[in-house]
Amino acid sequence: MKIVLTGGPSAGKTALVGLVEKQFHENLVAVPEAATILFQGGFPRHPDDLSVKHQQRAIYNLQVELESLAQDSNPTKILLCDRGTVDGAVYWPTSPEDFFSALGTTLEVEIKRYDYVIHLETPNGHYYDHSNPVRREKPSEAHKLDERIKEIWASHPRRLMIHCHKNFGEKVGEVLEYVSKIIAHNL
Repeated sequence: MKIVLTGGPSAGKTALVGLVEKQFHENLVAVPEAATILFQGGFPRHPDDLSVKHQQRAIYNLQVELESLAQDSNPTKILLCDRGTVDGAVYWPTSPEDFFSALGTTLEVEIKRYDYVIHLETPNGHYYDHSNPVRREKPSEAHKLDERIKEIWASHPRRLMIHCHKNFGEKVGEVLEYVSKIIAHNL
């Protein structure tokens, strides 16, 4: 089983993945964000369309391998993914259809990779975290990405939206409750 934690930049995904994994370590294992691994590791990050396409293909392929490794290494555990393969479509410089075509897949196939989706909205104003050295988006750009991420995941049948007006503690509580229900098979 796979749960994906998604949303725009600065929504708290990575922090929440760590907290959820700590709380439910007997039942689940975290899959780190592929983009952060690549960019912190020195993968070129140029803004031109050709470079962005290379970046997004690399992120997609690394995400698939990270999920596969986590699943093979922990066959009885639920995977909690910091982003999913679908997310790359909103960063692709042309259309989402072009993204999926370039990767030899479809939105429908990628949506089915995940059993549950938890979407954290990007925070407003002064709550936006500028401290992440990998994050380049301004708050206005992050909100646009968040809206596109909402749209791309809209067809997933088991998606929970966690709104940005909640404080981080409320978000943590809501995610922990949702994951607890998933583990207990109450969803």
